This record gives sequence, C-alpha cells and structure tokens, in this order.
Amino acid sequence: MKREKLNYSKIVFLLILLMSLHRLLYASPGITAANFLKLPQGIRATAMGSNYTAFAKGPESLYWNPAGLASGTFNEGRLNYNSWIGETYYGYAGYRHRLKGGGLAASVTYLDSGAITKREGGRESVGTYYMRDIAFDIGQAMIISPNFRAGVSLKFIYETIDGNSANALAGGLGAQFFKKIKEHYLNAGMAVMNLGTKMGYSSKYSLPAVIKLGVGDELFDSRLRGSLQGDYYITDQTLHGGAGIEFTATPALKIRGGYDFGREDISFPYGLTAGFGVKYTEYYEYLFDYSISMSGDLGFVHRAGVGIQF
Repeated sequence: MKREKLNYSKIVFLLILLMSLHRLLYASPGITAANFLKLPQGIRATAMGSNYTAFAKGPESLYWNPAGLASGTFNEGRLNYNSWIGETYYGYAGYRHRLKGGGLAASVTYLDSGAITKREGGRESVGTYYMRDIAFDIGQAMIISPNFRAGVSLKFIYETIDGNSANALAGGLGAQFFKKIKEHYLNAGMAVMNLGTKMGYSSKYSLPAVIKLGVGDELFDSRLRGSLQGDYYITDQTLHGGAGIEFTATPALKIRGGYDFGREDISFPYGLTAGFGVKYTEYYEYLFDYSISMSGDLGFVHRAGVGIQF
C-alpha cells in the first residue's frame, strides 16, 4: 500500500509538470517583466557557473529547484550580498526549516539601483529617482521515495520606479533524483519556475518563465562534485547554461570553479567563475562563501554570503 501511495504521488507530480511544460513550450516570444528574477542566487551556485539545479539544497533551492528544500539534516539561514553595476546592489536573506520527510523555506530578494539621474528633453538634470525590485518566496518539499524529492514554491514580486509600482504572483515546481552506481553518486534535477501573472505599468508583460535541467556526479566519497545545467527561457526563447566543479579540500574548506555560457553578450573567457566556502564548527556550523565572475564590459562581479546551520 505504501509503495502504491508513493507511485501515485510521483504520477500526479509528473502530470502537473508535463502540463506546465506544454503551456510554456507553445508560448509566443516577447518582452518579459521583472528580469531581476534571472539574476542567480547563492554564492556556491554562482561560483560553479550559475549551476545548482541538480544539487540544490537549503533556502536557495527556492530559486534553483524547490525539491532541494527536502535535502539536508539541518535548519539553515543565509544572508548574501552582491555588488553589481555602478551603485546597484543585490541582497538576499533566506531560511530553510527541516521537517520530518521534507522541509519548508522562506526568502526575500532585493535589488536597488541606487540614485539614477532624472533628465528632461534638454538633458538637464532635474533630480534623481530609484528603481527597486523585491521578491518574497515561500516553498515546501517532500521526500517521495529514497531516491526522489519534489517541491513547490510561491513568489510575490513587487517593483517600483520613480513612484510607479507593479506587482505579480508566480509559482514554481521541481524534482530531484539521485542514485548510487558503484563509486558514483548520480544526481539529476528539473524545475519550472516563474509561472505567473503578467506584470507592468501601462502595458503588462509575462514573467521570465524558465525550464531548468541539471545533472551532476559525486566522486571520492563526495569530495569532488561536477555538474552541468541548461536553462531555457520560454518568452525570450533563449538558452543559457552552466558547468562547474566543487572540491572539498578539507572538512572546513571547499574550492569551486565554473563557466556560465550561452549568453549573447558574453564570450570566453568572460563567463568564468570561481570561489570558495569556509565552515567553522562551534556548536553550530557557521558558513562563509565568496565568488567572483567575469562579466565582459561590466567587469568583475563579487558576491559574498554568510550562513548558519543548526
């Protein structure tokens, strides 16, 4: 009876996923709103080439793959900060709570442009204005079987530009599968994210709905991890990808590297990424992560984050 119940849950989840894919694959190309949702979250993920769907765990799974909320044996909090173009900064805070048979999480993402000069027809400065984007996420995942996890998420998006505002709701769902084959721990993940209402001011546009597919392998008792991911943005009809590795040098130090590819405005060596993670254990586990990426004419992008597991 238990096996039948698990199989039934898998079938229902896959049907919902297939219906979502059918709707997305036949969408028409066009302009998207809330494009800050494309900015990758998580220092570990960005250090590995913006590539985390197969291995996603912790609160950042709300961005990469909600199924990852069911991974891990600890409660976890995260705070991340990214320096961006000019005075723009990108902040993130998230918390994942372990549940029996799964986990749930909540997060907030914030993008601030800094002061932008407002000009009239004669190019005269008439003051400044701000552009701010914010997204609140919640999600839950469960362990369907020893090798299969599934999760869902819900997102509220709010944007303001020079006193004007817009908002939208979006959802996502994902799955992870993993299996040990000889000395390998094979991982696979799939997620469909940013399915939601349209958003805009005088005109409404679709959110950047995306299909994420990732595969990964763990070797040497999981000391070495490698993964590859593809992201297909439906409305844009563009394909991005990432590849990365993570090496556990010591129990307290992880070294990461990767390449973020498929972007029209970036070519090799731009798109290279690197970083590290440090863990200090003293009753709780305290985490520090750093990543750097080469972004063409935009220069280097630095990201840093702290976390705690308990």
